[in-house]
Amino acid sequence: MGRYYLLIVVISISGQLYAQNSPSLGSKPNIDIKDLGTWPRLGVVRISPYGRYVGYEMTQASSREHRFVIEDSAVSWKKVYAGVTDCTFSLDERLAIFQQGDTLHFLSLGNDGTERKVRVNRVRQPKGQRGGWIAYSLKDSSARVILLNLLTGKEVRIDQVSDFQFDKAGRGLLMEGMLQDSGTIMALRYLKMEDGKMAAIWTGKIGDKIDNSFFDGDSLQIIFEVSEKTSNRDLHSIWHYIVGEDKAHLLIRDGDSRISAEMVIAGQPQLSKNGHWVFFALRQLEQTKSLLPKDAVSVDVWSYKDRVLQPAQMFRNRNRVFLSVVSVIGDNFQQLIKGDEDLKITPRDVIGNNIMIVCYDTSNRQPGASGSIFCHDYYLVDLRDGSRKLLKRNKIFDYDIDNCSFSPGGKWLVYYDVETSNYLSYNLQTGRVWNITRRLPGHATKDYSNGIFPTPAGPVAGWMKDDSGVLLYDNYDLWNVDPDNSRPPINITGGYGATHRIKLRLVHEEDDAGIFFLKDDTLLFTGFNVLNKYNGFYRKILGSRERPEQLVAGPYTFYRTESQKPHKYSFDDGMPPVKALNVGCWIIKRQSDREAPNYFITQDFKNYRPVSQEAPQSRYNWLTSELVTWRQFDGTYSEGILYKPENFDPAKKYPVIFNYYEQLSHRLFEFPVPELTAADINIPWFVSRGYLVFTPDIYFQNASKSGKPPGYWVYNSVVSAAIYLAKLPFIDGRRMGLQGHSFGGGETNYLVTHTHIFAAAAEAAGVSDLISGYLTLLLMGQPTEMSDPQPGIETSHDKLGTTLWRQPNLYLGQSAVLRADHVTTPLLIMHNKMDEQIQWRQGVELYMALRRLGKKVWMLQYDEGTHVLYGKDRLDYTIRLTQFFDYYLQGALPPVWMTEGMDVRLKGMQTGYEMDGSGRIP
Repeated sequence: MGRYYLLIVVISISGQLYAQNSPSLGSKPNIDIKDLGTWPRLGVVRISPYGRYVGYEMTQASSREHRFVIEDSAVSWKKVYAGVTDCTFSLDERLAIFQQGDTLHFLSLGNDGTERKVRVNRVRQPKGQRGGWIAYSLKDSSARVILLNLLTGKEVRIDQVSDFQFDKAGRGLLMEGMLQDSGTIMALRYLKMEDGKMAAIWTGKIGDKIDNSFFDGDSLQIIFEVSEKTSNRDLHSIWHYIVGEDKAHLLIRDGDSRISAEMVIAGQPQLSKNGHWVFFALRQLEQTKSLLPKDAVSVDVWSYKDRVLQPAQMFRNRNRVFLSVVSVIGDNFQQLIKGDEDLKITPRDVIGNNIMIVCYDTSNRQPGASGSIFCHDYYLVDLRDGSRKLLKRNKIFDYDIDNCSFSPGGKWLVYYDVETSNYLSYNLQTGRVWNITRRLPGHATKDYSNGIFPTPAGPVAGWMKDDSGVLLYDNYDLWNVDPDNSRPPINITGGYGATHRIKLRLVHEEDDAGIFFLKDDTLLFTGFNVLNKYNGFYRKILGSRERPEQLVAGPYTFYRTESQKPHKYSFDDGMPPVKALNVGCWIIKRQSDREAPNYFITQDFKNYRPVSQEAPQSRYNWLTSELVTWRQFDGTYSEGILYKPENFDPAKKYPVIFNYYEQLSHRLFEFPVPELTAADINIPWFVSRGYLVFTPDIYFQNASKSGKPPGYWVYNSVVSAAIYLAKLPFIDGRRMGLQGHSFGGGETNYLVTHTHIFAAAAEAAGVSDLISGYLTLLLMGQPTEMSDPQPGIETSHDKLGTTLWRQPNLYLGQSAVLRADHVTTPLLIMHNKMDEQIQWRQGVELYMALRRLGKKVWMLQYDEGTHVLYGKDRLDYTIRLTQFFDYYLQGALPPVWMTEGMDVRLKGMQTGYEMDGSGRIP
């Protein structure tokens, strides 16, 4: 009964929310709450090999509705299907192949439009060379796979197959199942597509299970793991097959004399890039409780020598695996990770015979800028014999290594060194080290500060194929840098980026830092202008002296990489262009603040033809955005985005809500999708209802060096912006509000304890007491508290740069609970008991402080919420947050939950959404 009552109230209240800001007759309606979470979004997109046909998915954010559109880009021919998420075009562009539920469709493209349908269990296609072959198993009891050549129509039917997969290039098909005419032998068979020859490359008994089978990148080798049933436990083994040989051969098995007796194979095999090494995990055999002494005491012993906290050790040990390696030829085996060590380079990035590990020395504690902490050393491990070379010994906690990359020939290792703020190269043969970016006129260090440590301006962009140069970014341009400094760095983009303040980054077809280039390769860049926030594409031939050619740039978002923006917080960074296989034709995605994302087709990146034409925002009172620059209290300038409703009237006075985190102005030409509020306010929802929203950029400094806590920089930006905006004729300076989530929630708590100019504030999952927040543990997705927040507070968002005891005033000055008596702004807190990132007692502390002082405060706690909200909780929070701001900033009636509160006995049965017309004041 309670659920039905809640539904009725929500429908009723959503109507009231809409009615409070109804548009005038003839104008566009405001966004209705029922529209939130149902906004259409673009999904996967495909283009046929010669660019004639396009297929794309359209989804709705909070529903299971999927529309898949297949259309001819040259004529008006289109097909629309429901429940399809992907499709493939045959290499000759005759067919579109897609799955709808358990039905596989073969659609004849063009005006014919005829279809053949087959009910299937599984469908597999080559990931790299789609459109030539497809394999599927039928929806019946037979274990049969049908292999179909999409060009010739020829079918091959293979029985007794339980699972199957193609290699990336479509050269072969790997099949698992029983051998024909045998009910007792399991087999792994390989079918060579070129000549149709099939071989049983491995056989075993019924009950054996094949796991983690995969091809290498060149489709010439296969690695697979076998689990054999025994009376005691499963025995695991790893096998290797070279295409063309008769049988796979065993690489290693549980009980192998090379493996320690207390270790067993935990699987997860990976192949190195050069195909010489198979990496896999070992784990320790679990000790049974029967081995414990009868008088054993269950006690945790916490020691100051513990590098990993005791609760975290329990979680770490349950999931602890030790990386090992075995050669595909010969019998080389090494357990690479031993004790308190971690991998620094992923196995897939290994090109030669070396890998890097980081070793934590628990006996060596050194004082650093942020206090006394365990040091760590970096070693290069030779995979052939396990020998180690010390690459770097850290003396203080502040220093680290990042962006490691091996050269194609395996001669060089390049990495970013935080201590020097430069890239270093290491000769793997001689052990000599060079600083290779100190001569760059631009900085190799990122110009956006994400913590107290310098971070690289961008990832390693690639290598020249002959090892003669490594491609590295400064903040704006791309350089070809000699790994041994024998020649000066060459500015590939000719300084174009720095001159025009455009961050240029390569558009890779794959997210792969190991891309190798030839001197005459054509490079495609995405560019982001940090001044006007324009985005576009640029082209440059690698060996030429010409500067990059601007293909397109404007007030849109096409595609932006992570290193082009301050941090990961964006509405939508777009996507890399999708190229047709056989011609110069691409699909791009374009959006702006006023245009929903849509797909376009282009052959030159200068002329575009629309593919999708979604414009849901055109039906509503949408928004506009503009970049605002103002002078802060410290004399510097900052900028932010002011969002206005489409029906903005400069003769009116508008309330404004400030929403913030760090820097957000890069979102100027991104499309903010209307959705229910899970954390930060949804900007289109509030703007459509008559609010202005301002997102100011906040620039932080290391607190230990500046002597100022993080809140100082928040105040410097937000309050100065509020004073500046309040002077504008269309802003009501008496009706300004604050809202932030997580780090932004902590910023809100600081602001309400240091200024009285805001009429209302809402914070979600923020820190209120930095001292207790520094000395507690966090859940981090586990059922019990186990994670240490101190490194994050000292070095990351908060940027304290020191300990509580070295500069206690920084911690005291940041703690809102100690200034709770200064609060005059009504505050709505949302913090949940299962918050994994910020201890929920942070919300409780501030609530208890303000309640004791008689301040106006409400706190929302959602039983199913974590650091953010999900499902129906989002709807509830959206309604309550809107009612809260509507009362204080729009002059609406208050809801009952604000005037009366809620009886816990009626939790889940009553909402208190209804408006209180009695005249009572919250």
